[in-house]
Amino acid sequence: MALSYQDLDGDGYRDLISTNRASDSTSILLGRGDGSFQPAGHYAVGKVPTAMGIEDFDHDGLPDIVTANSGSDDVSILLSGKAVIPSISLSAEDIRFSSDADAPARRTHQLTVANVGLGSLSIDKIVLEGSRAFSIERDSCAGATLMTGKFCALPIHFESTAPGRHQALLRIFDNAPGGPRIVTLSGTVKG
Repeated sequence: MALSYQDLDGDGYRDLISTNRASDSTSILLGRGDGSFQPAGHYAVGKVPTAMGIEDFDHDGLPDIVTANSGSDDVSILLSGKAVIPSISLSAEDIRFSSDADAPARRTHQLTVANVGLGSLSIDKIVLEGSRAFSIERDSCAGATLMTGKFCALPIHFESTAPGRHQALLRIFDNAPGGPRIVTLSGTVKG
């Protein structure tokens, strides 16, 4: 394994780059500026990457990655900048459930998580905090890696017999800059 510590995306924070011999990939963990890193993005390279170099091959002012791959007797070049950075899109950032009838209330809303960037989007985990009236059914997002243009779905379920307003937060931890994503959930049951 080879490691490097450089600012790949030009945000002023150093990023961690490693080669992964077992998975024939390079991992990039974007720095947050406080000594911690965002979840890793994984990028395919040749077989058994054993060495790595950092240089600005495309002269855009940002360092790029080159790996020497002993298993395939070749090199791979990953150009940095926005070309390898995923971007996440959510179908909603505020989901409101309401019940027109008295308790119990049961509703489901499907939240779509999409990769609209050019790098692979790795969703590390999804955390639901707050009222127990909310739940996630059939989570296909946590642990998923989404290539450009791909999406996953999170059916958010609201069910309560208690009258009043219920609130929760859904946090999505991923490797796109600016995370975690936060979706506010609220539900009202007539009493």
